[in-house]
Amino acid sequence: MIGVVLRDQGRHKDAKDFFLSYLNTHPDNQAAYVYLYSCADSITTPAIIRYFNNLPKQAAIEQKLLLAHLYLMQGDVNSAKQINNTIISANPNTRLAVRAKLNNLFIALHFEHDVSAASAILNQVEAQASLSSPNELSTAEAALKYYVDPGTGQMPNVNFNAEQNSNLTDSLVAVDEGLNQNFPNPFNPTTSIIYRITHAGKVSLKVYDVLGREVAVLVNGEQGLGTYTQHFDASRLSSGIYFYRLVAPGVNQTRKMLVTK
Repeated sequence: MIGVVLRDQGRHKDAKDFFLSYLNTHPDNQAAYVYLYSCADSITTPAIIRYFNNLPKQAAIEQKLLLAHLYLMQGDVNSAKQINNTIISANPNTRLAVRAKLNNLFIALHFEHDVSAASAILNQVEAQASLSSPNELSTAEAALKYYVDPGTGQMPNVNFNAEQNSNLTDSLVAVDEGLNQNFPNPFNPTTSIIYRITHAGKVSLKVYDVLGREVAVLVNGEQGLGTYTQHFDASRLSSGIYFYRLVAPGVNQTRKMLVTK
C-alpha cells in the first residue's frame, strides 16, 4: 500500500523506486511486478523497461507480457510484437501463447490499423477457445466489431460478423449479457466499456477508485434491451487501479481497469 499511495499521489518515480526495492527482497510476489508496471509514465518507463529486460530467465514469463505493454506505451510496436512472438514460439498451445496472440491482435487493430490481420488472429484464438476465457474472447470480438478506422471515421467492411461466427463459444453469449471487460486495458487516457441489457429499466454505470470513492458517472437512467458502448476518458485521473460497476435489472457486476500515464 505504501507504493500504491505514492503512485496515486502522482509520485511515480518514488513509487517506482519503492517497488524496485521491494522486489529485491520479495522477487516471488507477482502482484508487485504489476504494481511496478502501473508506475510507468513518461519519466519512469525507460527504467522499468530496463528492469524487466534484466530479469533472470527463470523469472515468470508473464512478466514479459507486461514488458510488451511497456514498449507499446513508448510507441515501440516492433519490440512489443517481438516479445509476443517469442512467447508464442516458446510456449505453443498454451494459455500464455494465446494471451500473447491477443496482444498482437490489439496491436494490429489499434497501432497498425490492419483489420484483416486482427481478424485472422482472432480466428486462431477461437480455434483454441479452451485456452481463453469467455471474457477475453468477448473483448477481442468487441474490439473488431466496434473498430472505427481513424483515417475514415468509418467501421471497415471486413468479413467478420460476431453473430454468425460459428467459432464463438456458447459461453461468450452469456458473458455478453452483462458487463464486459473494458478495452483497451491498461489504457491512457480513453477506453471503451461494452455491456448488454436484457431487461429494460434503470441502469447505472459508475467508476470508483480503490478506496470506493465515486470518480465518474457514465450512465444513470432508463435504458431498453440492447448492447451499449460507453467511452471513458480518464485524463483527469491519476495512474492506478479503478473499478467500474454496472447495476441494472438482473445485473450487478464490477470489473477492474488500470489507468497508466
